[in-house]
Amino acid sequence: MWSTERKGPLVVCIVESSPAVCSILRLSLREPEFLLRFFSDIPALHESISQERPDVLLMNISFRQGITGSIPFVLLAGAFDVLPPSLPEPPTCRAFVRVPFDSGELARLVRSIGREGNHGPGGTAEIKPSDNIIPAPPDLERRVRRIVQEELQKRDKEYGIPEEPE
Repeated sequence: MWSTERKGPLVVCIVESSPAVCSILRLSLREPEFLLRFFSDIPALHESISQERPDVLLMNISFRQGITGSIPFVLLAGAFDVLPPSLPEPPTCRAFVRVPFDSGELARLVRSIGREGNHGPGGTAEIKPSDNIIPAPPDLERRVRRIVQEELQKRDKEYGIPEEPE
């Protein structure tokens, strides 16, 4: 496992095509504890994985095909994605996380998998609400709303949907 060979921040490679989800992951997994690397697809990840030497992979469930090796990974599933009844092969898949997620719980899960190798192989660790949730920064909701609003405006512009008058 990579993380036992290195001290310092956990290297987390994220394979996600949604800019909104990437922005929320940036807010949830912060430096100096986490060093994030973003990829839009699996081929881009494969090109640089030997240089990045990640401790944990976070990836959209739609990218789960084509992952092999010993790096533990977490699948990110949207609210309407259908989860498989059990964790997929290879056994390095450590958890399913529904988007939207609790950022404190996600950080604890990634920290646990990266540092101690918990939840492994083949164990399900789907994030559920917890009584000891790390408080979010006071402006997090405002920032997330702004990010989502910007993403919706970009989508509307891309599809030629006219802006609504205020």
